[in-house]
Amino acid sequence: MWPAGAKIISQLNLQLGIRSVNFIVNFGLGRRAHKALLNFKGRKAGEETVKTLFLLVVGPYANSVIKAICMFWPRLFELCQRNRVVQMVILGAIAITIVPAAHGQTNLILNGSFEQPDISPAYESSAQSMPNWNASDIPGTSIVLWRGGGGANPGPEDGNQDIVFNAGGTAAGAYLEQTFSTDIGGRYELSFYVGHGGNGGGDMAVEAELFDSSSNVIASIIGHDDDNGNNWAPQITLSFTTDSTTTRLRLTDVSTGIDASDCILDNVAVIPLFVPMSPAIVSQPTNVMVLEGSAAGFAVTATGTDPLNYQWLLNGVPLSNGGEFSGSSTTNLLLTDTTTNDVGEYTVIITNAYGSVTSLVATLSFVFPPSICSQPLPQTNEVGASFTLGLLASGTTPLAYQWQNSSGPILGATNATLAFSPAQTNNSDNYFVVVTNAYGSVTSSVAPVFVYQPVEVLTQPSNLVVPAYAPATFSVTASGFPDPTSFQWILNGTNLAGATSSTLTIANAGLVNAGSYQVLIGNGYSEISSDFASLNIAPTILLPFTGSTNIFGRDATISVLAYGSGALTYQWYFNGVAIGGATLPIIVFPSIQFTNAGFYSLVVNSPYGAVTNVPAQLTVIQVGYSFGFYPGLTLSGAVEQSYIIFRSNNLADTNATVTMTNLTLTSTNELWVDTSVDASSPINSQFFYWAVLAQ
Repeated sequence: MWPAGAKIISQLNLQLGIRSVNFIVNFGLGRRAHKALLNFKGRKAGEETVKTLFLLVVGPYANSVIKAICMFWPRLFELCQRNRVVQMVILGAIAITIVPAAHGQTNLILNGSFEQPDISPAYESSAQSMPNWNASDIPGTSIVLWRGGGGANPGPEDGNQDIVFNAGGTAAGAYLEQTFSTDIGGRYELSFYVGHGGNGGGDMAVEAELFDSSSNVIASIIGHDDDNGNNWAPQITLSFTTDSTTTRLRLTDVSTGIDASDCILDNVAVIPLFVPMSPAIVSQPTNVMVLEGSAAGFAVTATGTDPLNYQWLLNGVPLSNGGEFSGSSTTNLLLTDTTTNDVGEYTVIITNAYGSVTSLVATLSFVFPPSICSQPLPQTNEVGASFTLGLLASGTTPLAYQWQNSSGPILGATNATLAFSPAQTNNSDNYFVVVTNAYGSVTSSVAPVFVYQPVEVLTQPSNLVVPAYAPATFSVTASGFPDPTSFQWILNGTNLAGATSSTLTIANAGLVNAGSYQVLIGNGYSEISSDFASLNIAPTILLPFTGSTNIFGRDATISVLAYGSGALTYQWYFNGVAIGGATLPIIVFPSIQFTNAGFYSLVVNSPYGAVTNVPAQLTVIQVGYSFGFYPGLTLSGAVEQSYIIFRSNNLADTNATVTMTNLTLTSTNELWVDTSVDASSPINSQFFYWAVLAQ
């Protein structure tokens, strides 16, 4: 069946051997039926035949049709080879024209009817000048080119001219020679006509001898006239086989009893009966690509004289049947369960008795389904970053890629890499890619992608100044994707144990807590440190001056205990007036005087604030004393200070006051006893004792 869509228009008048063939080719185009009549009209061997073919093939499968014609109609292919003139024109169609070979007819003998040169109007001419023939020049013999049937000679067997030997009664022995091309192993038929001219008797005869290229006789025959005078004998024929590429024909006059008789020769022909053909390849083996382990095959179509022998080769080494190979000596080489050892270049050598031909190289190669050499890797990147997922796959190209995530195939994601630029948080997903080719598919491993928003501090912690042992609280707010979940507060570069929330509270802030605070915030993918925030303790008076009573002349001090961050400065005030030089937390009074008595206050300053010790009274008394279960008292005062001791038994009566003594202290505390009183007497009066500074 011709391929659909092909149309053949043919016109043919061709002789193939001695057979006449009428052949009809049917083919279809849509619902219309077309017919092409290939008309082969032959004539009997030896007759002149027109060899002209015009074949037009149109349609999208024109090439296939022409190839099929040559494949299934080898005689036509042989004709194409033999004539060597084949014209193909491809222009939306294919036209093939086969024209005759150089000799223009089946007859291999040129000028076999002796029509050249045309000697009209003369009757005879020397045969020495005939094209394509070599004529002998033997003394006593004659050989002339004769025109027409003048005199006693019969007319030419064909055409207008013929050859006449021994004209005028000359001796026999003259000859003609011509060399023509032949094929080794070819089988041919020689034919010629012999006639009797003149009025004499005798046997008119021509010996035909065929010589190979080494001048060895390969065949011969003698043709005689018909003994009836003035007539042509029936055609004389001789079949012969050649073993060289050229053959020489000699036609010699071997007539006897000539005596006024002429030997006439005409219409010499050599017709191929069988022309051996060396192998020729019509359809070359083609490249094959298969999956490893599957079957494969190569095929060749060839023409030539049978038998044709085939030998398939792999990389130049002849193959034999067995294992995965079969058909190694046929037109079709088959392989089963192919392995890597079968990959290579295949050729086939086709031979017969007349030659050999080697096909073009056809390769067997493996195709491979996709496989993944390098899987896509998980990716974690921040928002706005650019990154790609990728893999390395192998397999027979072309490879197709389709990336997918939890939502299914990703539109347009059909490359070996999947780009994210700029990345967004909604790109976070699980990704994989399916790789396919004509021979299978493979799915990559899943590559998780997470796009995070780096942590950003929205509200920084603030600097704090608090009184000593007051509560202090730092706090921070931050954002990110995912939300920040990690907080670590740091004091002066050291992580604070347990301080892992967005708020840090110090219940009793002291100097040990003062310093530089910072918090490290994270969300599992990024971290950021807050700004530094300081905690300082405002000046605080822990032990204030609340007032004191001092004995005149003795050393005395007033002081405070203050606490706070940074350098503390002090300023004492006496009765509201700053005391020059009183800038320490303590004031020392050596031998305090009554003039030192009054109200004292203190202001404590630092870079973080100020605090005031409210005014408190300092009192100076003349002497201090204490009493016991004895008549007298213990004086407290300044050493070497003199005191007057008085006694009275009635404080309401000034006349009852008695000066007892003038006592100078030798120590800050000294016991004085009233020796004038018997302390053991139960009838003693009650006495009151006191002392004053001696003036």
